[in-house]
This record gives sequence, structure tokens and C-alpha cells, in this order.
Amino acid sequence: MKITASLPTLLATFVLLIGPSVGQDFKIDSLQEQIYSTIDHVLPSVVAISSGGSTFSGVVISSDGHVLSAGHAINPGDSYRVLFSDGRRLRAKGLGANGRHDCALLQIENISGLPYSEMGDSTRLKTHQPCLSISHPGGYDRARGAVIRFGHIVRPLTSGSGMVQSTALMEPGDSGGALFDLNGNVIAIHSRIGRSMDRNYDVPINKFREYWDDLNEQNSLAISRVPGLPKLGFRCENVEDKDTVVVLTVQAGGISEKAGLRVNDVIASIEDSEVKSTNRIRKALIEARDRGATKIKIGIKRGEQISELTLPYLKSTESEGPETANRLTDKGFSKPIPELKNLSNQFGELESKLDDQCVTITSRSGDKQLSIRGTLVADSHLIVSKNSRVGEKPVAKIAGKNIELKIVAKDTSNDLVLLRRPSKNATGVRWDKEPVKKNSLGRFLITPNPNGQGRVSVWSSPVFQSRKRVSKGYLGVILSTNDNQGAVLEEIDQGAARDAGLEEGDVIIKMDSTIIKGRSDLLRFLSKTDPNNLVKVKVRRGQQEIEKSIALGDPPADSGHVADRMERSGRRDGFTKVFSHDADLQPEECGGPLYDWQGNLIGLNIARNSRVRSYAIPTSVVRAFIQNNK
Repeated sequence: MKITASLPTLLATFVLLIGPSVGQDFKIDSLQEQIYSTIDHVLPSVVAISSGGSTFSGVVISSDGHVLSAGHAINPGDSYRVLFSDGRRLRAKGLGANGRHDCALLQIENISGLPYSEMGDSTRLKTHQPCLSISHPGGYDRARGAVIRFGHIVRPLTSGSGMVQSTALMEPGDSGGALFDLNGNVIAIHSRIGRSMDRNYDVPINKFREYWDDLNEQNSLAISRVPGLPKLGFRCENVEDKDTVVVLTVQAGGISEKAGLRVNDVIASIEDSEVKSTNRIRKALIEARDRGATKIKIGIKRGEQISELTLPYLKSTESEGPETANRLTDKGFSKPIPELKNLSNQFGELESKLDDQCVTITSRSGDKQLSIRGTLVADSHLIVSKNSRVGEKPVAKIAGKNIELKIVAKDTSNDLVLLRRPSKNATGVRWDKEPVKKNSLGRFLITPNPNGQGRVSVWSSPVFQSRKRVSKGYLGVILSTNDNQGAVLEEIDQGAARDAGLEEGDVIIKMDSTIIKGRSDLLRFLSKTDPNNLVKVKVRRGQQEIEKSIALGDPPADSGHVADRMERSGRRDGFTKVFSHDADLQPEECGGPLYDWQGNLIGLNIARNSRVRSYAIPTSVVRAFIQNNK
């Protein structure tokens, strides 16, 4: 719709309408302040953990260096580097790891006085309770730091898996990171994801409490004990294909050692019941506990000798984690907020006042039709958008009419393009004000949608330089060199080269204005060229020279991980300045403006980088580009 009143007036009216309450239990202003407070308190305790070239996440939960992480990421006894947000890099050793429940513990060496977060109580979690994820998706990047994501609990404990399910997004690199409640307590640890965006699964924090003593010992747990069972002081495991159970370790000075149990003993029976697996031992221990037994009989086989041991079966005295005092009081934000299920509905009035500033731009790149969002620039004929998604003959749909556009300027370093329409914009965005910077991390943001409901996200990272790693052109070929006379296409796979009709044996001699003398020249050109760019290619085929326009494609996903199965922007990194937010932004929705929940202009959406991270370019960068090319 067309805005007839001034934007500040409308925004002030909107804030009065939604603050302090949008719904009976949804007070956006107080919720926003509590998010800021929680992030300030817990961020120093969030760490990245590196080993052997891989990086994952963790959280410090005691001042003397206990670090929680994921069981699938930690090997007991291995050394790790723990990376803090203040730049410190400390050594740690892997302690216990429980593969069945995907929980692990590390100990930072020779340290005290570390920032830490409290362990909460996962049994008290409720559906629609707000939560925060803070960890290192995609690996450690000191310039970017840890990434903030907001969500709510979908299922406090999922059936079967015993996991906490939330909408706080995860991807590789997040494993072992913390899920916090808004009182600053760690309520779960990141474990795995499913295909849909609300399938983010975390290990409930009480699993760490249940196995705290075991996790403090440098071992992988071979038998997962049941909470409340006495500790017998030994570990055992199934022997494959032999239906037998062998003792792995015996605790020095423990009740099993005193009774005569040794490493490599075979557990033949327990309480006169034959043992063929650790499951039988677990069930027998539960039965003994339930009937109040004070002793338990274990039959063992040592070589050819069979004997019976009697062990005392006393109440467990295991600890449940480090003794800490709560630093954040419960301000009522452990309560469910049903409005979080459809958060964008709560900002619908403001979004409808902003979406007229967006248009849809269509164009051609070879045989492909491209679609991208554009942002009208106020008091001008200009539209700013995402360069790599604007091809030949761009057209904007405005007020139901297709309007032809002319490309005015490009900024390839930031993937920006400026277009001009014949008539002046009736409305548009003003880029002459800096965004509000106070308390940016965790701030609610709005992506307007001219064709429907907008998207709500939170500001996830500081502004940083995004290094170019994956945003490069892809032909889908295997190359060789033809004596400094070009790059030979030895094999052609699925991709841009095949789509353009290139053949095996063709020799590429020119890409746009770049002379290609060999394989390295072509690879260098592709590494600097955005995916989906339309490139003019000169090819020698036999005695002929052929010219073609080829729309380069994206490199294939580099793993089979579910996080790589979603659609991402072709050009999604290599920007001079961006910040991250956690909107489920589709690639074709880039090019539009991004606001905070109070209507302040924050930047321009530029890329869907990954499952977790959508990127936006700050207002100052877009403003400079527009002003330099008016």
C-alpha cells in the first residue's frame, strides 16, 4: 500500500500499539530487553573448539574450565584448542563422551576464573518457551564471532530420541553449542538437525547431570547407566558376534575391584540371569533397585574358571554437575509464549507499511529466468538490488505493470546493482540515516514481502568481512591444457557447459575479455566470477571458432549433509561488509530492505548463505553506492 503519513509517525503509532503487549503474554519490548540481557551475560562463556582442522562449539559451565559439547565431536584423551570471544586460546583435554546420548565433557587445563553459564533444568521446559542458540555455525570466524539465533521449544522432549526440539536453527559447526533459556541457563546442547527448519535437536542438559561423574572420567561410556542406579565401578561392552559381555575398565579402589573383578573378565550372569548383552545387565540393575536390593550377584568367567562375586548395591552418591550460584534471576521468561509459533503475525501491521518499498525484478541469463527482489529508492527513478541475480532485459512489476529497467551501475564486490525506471518512484526507502547500533545482537528484524507475509528474524552477528569461499562460477568440466593455446574440455559433467552445448574436445580460448591460455587461466577466471553470471565464451572446435553465452552455475554441495540440501544464493560470500540474521530467507527474496522491529532501516538483504545465516549489507554501504552513482 502507499504510505501517506510520515514513516516516523506511523512507527511511533505502531510501537504504542505493540508495546508493552501484542498479545496477553507477548510483551515485545520486555522480551527484547531480556534477550539483550541474556546475550550479554552468556556470550563470554560460548566457545569454539578446534582439533585436526575441524571446528565445532561448546559452552563453559564452571569457572575452573568444564566445557560441555557433543559426544560425536569429542574423543576422550584427545587435546583440543578452546577459542573464546575475547581472543584467548586455551588448551583442553577431552574427558568422558557418551555416544548414545551425544554428550561430552572437556576440561580446560590449569585455569580458574573463567566466564561461565549455569546448567538449567530441562525437565521444566515447555512448548513455545523462548530460547536462544549461540554457537559457531560453519566454523570459527574471529571477525564474525559466535552467531545468535532465536527460537522456541517445539517439543520439550521428543518421543523415542529423548531430545529437545526447537526452532533455533543449527548446521555443521554448531554441534556442541548451547541452547539457552532467557534466564541465561544452558537447557540443552546442539546435536543434529532434520530437513525442515523446525527440526533442530538438542541433548537435554539433564543428561549431562545424570552422567556427570562418568563424563569426568577419561572414557567413552560403553554402558549407559540409568539415573539413580548405584555405581558399581566398572564398564563393560558387548563383544560382536559372540553374545558375551567383557569388562573394559575397573575403577581403582572401587567396590568391583575390592570384590575381585578384573579387566577382560566375561560377565556370564547377573542375579542368576544369563547375560548376553549389556541390556540384560541394565535391566537386572533396575529390577534390583526397584526391589530395594542391598547386594547384587555377578557371575564371571575368567579363562576356563567360573566364579561368583557379590557386590554391595548402595544408593548412588554421584554428583550432578558443578556447584554454582544463579546469577540471572527468573523474570518469568521460562513461561510459554504461544505467539512465537507465528511470530511474523505480531509484526504484520508494521510490515504492511514497509512492503510497498519492494518490487520483484525478472530477467534472463541464457536459458534461465532469474527473479529477485528490488528496493525502490525514495525521490528518484532508482532501484537497488542483488547484481548476480539481475541478467539481461530486467523488468520490474510495479502496480501490476511490467516496467523495463536500465542498469546504471554495479558493485561486484558487494553484489549490488543500481537500475533506473522511466518514471519517478511514488514511494521508496531513504538511505540517508544510520541504523540504530545500540544492542544490535538479538534485535528483532523484519524483512518486508510485497507479495505476502514478511519474515521476522534476529540480528545474529556484528558487521564483518565475508571471505570468498564458495561463490565462484562452475562449468561442470574436467580440464587439460593445450600448449598455451587454451583449456581443453576433457570431460563434461552436468552443469553450465553441457547446458550451453559445449562438447568434449572443445578448447576454451576466451572468457569475456580474458584470454585463456590454459587450465589455470580458466580456473582463475571462474574463481573470481559469480555463479549465474552470463559469460561470453569463445571456443575452438576443430577448425572453427564458436561464441556462446553461458550462464555459470553453482558448484555442487560439498557434502551429503542435510544442511546442504536447501537452496542457497549462488553468490553468498565474498562481501566487504555484511552481518548475519536468522531469517528463513529464500534466495529470490534477497535485494529487499531490512528493518528492525521499531522500523529503523538496517540494511539490504543480499544472500542466503546457509541453513542458519542470511546476510545483509549495512545501510552505510548501500547509501554510498547509491550516492556515487546517481
